[in-house]
Formats: sequence, C-alpha cells, structure tokens
Amino acid sequence: MGGLIGISSFLKQDNKKVIDFNDCDFGIYYTGDNGLESTEYFTATPNAPKGAYRYGTLLSVKSKSAFQIYAPIQYGFVDKKVYVRSKSETGNSWQAWKYITLTDM
Repeated sequence: MGGLIGISSFLKQDNKKVIDFNDCDFGIYYTGDNGLESTEYFTATPNAPKGAYRYGTLLSVKSKSAFQIYAPIQYGFVDKKVYVRSKSETGNSWQAWKYITLTDM
C-alpha cells in the first residue's frame, strides 16, 4: 500500500484546458474542452494526435525522458485506438504519435 501512496502523490489530476500537448507536465489531463476544435476530432490542438476523438484522458510522464498516452473516452466506439509517443532524455522533440489498436476480448 505504501508504494501506491507514493505514486498517487506524483500523479496529479489537472483540470487546466489542454492547449498544447507538449506543455502538459507530469500528470493526468482531461481533454476536449479547450475551445480550439470545431469538430469532435483533433484537427487544430497543437501536438495532439490528429484525427483522434478529442474527448479523452492524457497521461503525461516526464522525468529525464518522457512519454504520453492518450486514450479517447470513446475509443471502443470510434476506432479502438490508444495513442502513445515518447521523447528521449537527450532529444528536444517528441516522436510522432503512434497508436495501438485494441480488440474486444
């Protein structure tokens, strides 16, 4: 139980609007209400996974290296994709978003 308490103190939920995915620090973010999009899918939000359903949850972990996982809230209904990307500790730029396609079990 002590290990879980340590994790929860580092992972914070952030209610700020996600304007640019590159600016999301260490934490959990909820997306979709940023006012940048006129559709239900990402088209204009900087550094978002283009074409992904824009309402979802972003887990951003940054230390020396960094990674992000974006799960649309309706991934099961839209295209069953979860998006991931990373950045090395020596690199200054994020890799392109990749996706994992989930199947029903």
